[in-house]
Amino acid sequence: MQIIRPEGSRIFFGRQGFTLLELLISLAIMSVIVTVIFGGLRVGVRAWDKGESLVDSQQRLRIVPELVRKQIASLTMPEVLKKDSKWFFFEGDNRSMAFFSNISLYPEHEGGIVYVRYLVSEVGEGKEKLAFFEKDINLFDSTELAETDQTVYLDLLSEYTSISFDFMAARKDRVSTTEWLAAWLPEEMNGVPQAVRVTFQNDGQKPPVVLVIPVHYQPVTEE
Repeated sequence: MQIIRPEGSRIFFGRQGFTLLELLISLAIMSVIVTVIFGGLRVGVRAWDKGESLVDSQQRLRIVPELVRKQIASLTMPEVLKKDSKWFFFEGDNRSMAFFSNISLYPEHEGGIVYVRYLVSEVGEGKEKLAFFEKDINLFDSTELAETDQTVYLDLLSEYTSISFDFMAARKDRVSTTEWLAAWLPEEMNGVPQAVRVTFQNDGQKPPVVLVIPVHYQPVTEE
């Protein structure tokens, strides 16, 4: 085939340009691709953060109850006098608990006796949290026995719908040897309970996590 062209004219092969419509379509396709890529990246980051949060939560659910168990099991009874001239050893109800222990939950604590107070409070959305307040006995003042300022407490757990305490005491009758009490009041009870039961309820469909912690200290008796 013979190509006839006017004199002085030029024919360019392989250098055809893009039209404005083609350019706009290309930009639209590129924007969709970038949006999909960044959307997938964002989903991946959220999944990663959620996974780390879940791992941290699961670790807390394993570690914190064990730390609480050790601290309660190492309960001790120093001679701390209350304002009403009565000795304080242990106090608790379904929502709080206070005592002295040889074990601190603070890693930087070098040892010795500490005053500990656990407190259960609501955090919203049907959840409750377990927090604690701790102080070295050398810096302790008896006015802090009823410490309720939540700003001084450190949160331990907040994944449960219900957290409660019960206390084992020896029964006065001969029907059974022990009973679980909802409160341990120093003015009514001698010494410390034989055991502490901590119940963590996650929801109504799953069985609760129950810690029964023996207290390795003989309760004092009146002479």
